[in-house]
Amino acid sequence: MIGWKLSRTIIDIPWLHDTIGFLFLTILLSVMLSVPYILYRVTRHTGEKQIEWSFEGKPWSYWKTKK
Repeated sequence: MIGWKLSRTIIDIPWLHDTIGFLFLTILLSVMLSVPYILYRVTRHTGEKQIEWSFEGKPWSYWKTKK
């Protein structure tokens, strides 16, 4: 197998094994937290748009009083 000596060396040196494990878990946690945050930031602005003033939706009584 390719790399079995490298993996055996990493397992045999405790501080190296702990450092690589800590980096892996840190990267995994940051990805798990950043994906929902990025999705929230992207979808936050796609809600209802503010409707500008228009003629639509005004009843006839509005136009009779606002000549």
